[in-house]
Amino acid sequence: MKKCYICKKIKPYSEFNKNKHTIDNYQDGCKKCINKNNLRIKKEFNNLYGVWGSMKKRCYTSTCEAYKYYGGRGIRICEEWKNNFKKFYEWAIKNGHKRGLTLDRRNNDGNYEPSNCRFVTRVENNRNKPNIKLDIEKVKVIKQLLKEGELSQEKIGTIFGVHNVTISKIKLGKLWN
Repeated sequence: MKKCYICKKIKPYSEFNKNKHTIDNYQDGCKKCINKNNLRIKKEFNNLYGVWGSMKKRCYTSTCEAYKYYGGRGIRICEEWKNNFKKFYEWAIKNGHKRGLTLDRRNNDGNYEPSNCRFVTRVENNRNKPNIKLDIEKVKVIKQLLKEGELSQEKIGTIFGVHNVTISKIKLGKLWN
């Protein structure tokens, strides 16, 4: 038997979820109270709770489609945030979270931790991926080469290791504005 810290009732262990990080290997709150609390948090902190949950899933759930890019590469979540949504929430609010922004790791090989995370637009986030061949400086050079008109889009694409369609989209202002 165990006492739920939320409702204060004594209940059998079967009414508690397992948690290998506690002394008795069970959560401190019963399943019913934890579920109610999670629903309340989801409503109150809606998208940040989802951001936190997705971050955990990518790093620790091997069946998650994105796991290979995160947990599979050794990306982890700092202890401060891993099992404490409130700490993550407080950091997020103090560090510029707004609806429409996404959580980004400055160093893609680094962990999710306050010193390596920020909130950016989806466009900025997509530019900060390991497979991105261009950056702002390279795009400036591409735009200058396009302006000079001495090289074809195909040649510029070859120089920078990108498809000539990418160069065309840069020229038309559809990419890297």
